Amino acid sequence: MPRPPAIVRAHARPATPGLLAEAGIAIVLASLAIRLWSFDRLARRLERPTQSAPAADRETAYWIRRAVLAWGRRLPWRALCFEQGVAAAWLLRRRG
Repeated sequence: MPRPPAIVRAHARPATPGLLAEAGIAIVLASLAIRLWSFDRLARRLERPTQSAPAADRETAYWIRRAVLAWGRRLPWRALCFEQGVAAAWLLRRRG
């Protein structure tokens, strides 16, 4: 049986339920924002400077990616890469 990729082996801990819930809320809000706001308004929201939070490490970014992708597959509507990207950007921004 082939070994899993090194990135998976390095990230042995699963995503926390809190992160999964936060990712679900973020992807729903991102989907609504894309439908309701103009692209310029959404781009301005994504360009805002971040708060003074500690920088997210690589492992946190990995689990955010996994949580957003998992929700993207399970929503009753089709969450495209743009919605997933906006949600992931918001989650990473909250973590620095």
